[in-house]
Amino acid sequence: MPTRLSLSDIKSATMGFNRDRLVGEGASAKVYKGFLPFRGDVAVKRFERENDLDCLHNPFATEFATIVSYLRHKNLVQLKGWCCEGNELVLVYEFLPNGSLNKVLHRNFNSSVVLSWQQRVNIVLGVASALTYLHEECERQIIHRDVKA
Repeated sequence: MPTRLSLSDIKSATMGFNRDRLVGEGASAKVYKGFLPFRGDVAVKRFERENDLDCLHNPFATEFATIVSYLRHKNLVQLKGWCCEGNELVLVYEFLPNGSLNKVLHRNFNSSVVLSWQQRVNIVLGVASALTYLHEECERQIIHRDVKA
């Protein structure tokens, strides 16, 4: 079960949302690498502040409601905690140390990681398995509309 975390714990984990800890950016959030005692390395997803937080169209609320419904699949990242304090909306996920699959597949950075064709096929099968779970097998079907490499 994801636990509620304090904003001070989140800030401490990310060294105050230090730019050097930034590992990803999307349309509605930035992701930082953090460290929490008793949890280890985590991915901290900090949602952009909006002046008008409409709960029905808020990416944080949508993602939280979807993930917290106990989605369990070996190929889905697990939600570990969350924080909603003041204007801060944060979700804390398990940290995946190999980074973005997109960067590995498309060699967008200096990496020593080279995937064989068999590894690539296994990745495609794993993604397909997770999408099948979301679309057809979980109690509340979820259509993921933002699948990236």
